Amino acid sequence: MAPAVFAASADRHTAQAQVLDHAEELCDNCFFGPSYYYYCFAVDKQVLIGYQRTQVLNWEDKSKNT
Repeated sequence: MAPAVFAASADRHTAQAQVLDHAEELCDNCFFGPSYYYYCFAVDKQVLIGYQRTQVLNWEDKSKNT
C-alpha cells in the first residue's frame, strides 16, 4: 500500500504586473556558482519582491571565472 497525501491546492491568481526595478548579484569568484537576481513588481496596488538563485558561470566579468 503506497502512502498518499491529500491536500487542498492553493488558489492561483493571475494579474498584470509592472516591473519596477531589478538587480543582479553575480557570483564573485566561482565556476558554476550561484548568482542572485532580484525583481520588484507592482501588482494590484501592491509591491512584490522576488528573487531567483541560479547556478551560472559568471560571464559578466571573465576575470572572476577562476
